[in-house]
Amino acid sequence: MNTQKKIVNTIVEKKADYVLCVKLNHKKLRHEIAGYFHKIKRETPEFIEEFEEVDSGHGRIEVRKYRQLRVNEWISEASNWSNIQTVIEVERERHFKGEVVQQETLYYISSLAPDVERIGKAIRSHWGVESTH
Repeated sequence: MNTQKKIVNTIVEKKADYVLCVKLNHKKLRHEIAGYFHKIKRETPEFIEEFEEVDSGHGRIEVRKYRQLRVNEWISEASNWSNIQTVIEVERERHFKGEVVQQETLYYISSLAPDVERIGKAIRSHWGVESTH
């Protein structure tokens, strides 16, 4: 599902929650989230809730690190997203034969209350759906 304000409004109207990836079509929001994580990691890392999982299969090991912060006024774009409560940073590393082959960092927004493990599982289950397409 695309990260669109209209879709978020519909989800919230139906009394549901969302966890949506912030891609490059929302450059300002993505930049603010990345900057916010950088700032908090440097100044007050104890505010970051973390969850890590490791999977293996298909000849590779994948490490996923989920980090979550409550939204505050530092992210000015948050006011454009209905019921937004948290922002999430996901670092994924894929290892083949012991070497890091791929690394990526993704950012998400969510209306869910802070619970990094729950949100990590929601993100992971979405990747499972995407891989079947």
